[in-house]
Amino acid sequence: MKPKEKKEIFNFLEYNKNILQSYGVKKIGLFGSYVHNQQNKNNN
Repeated sequence: MKPKEKKEIFNFLEYNKNILQSYGVKKIGLFGSYVHNQQNKNNN
């Protein structure tokens, strides 16, 4: 499976913002290699 890019993840989160909020999500973030756009299939 191809790792998602940071922009794709943010787009997904924005698109699903209302659903996430309905589950009580108030804050969400990225960590690790995704923060630095260095993700690959072998990490995270």
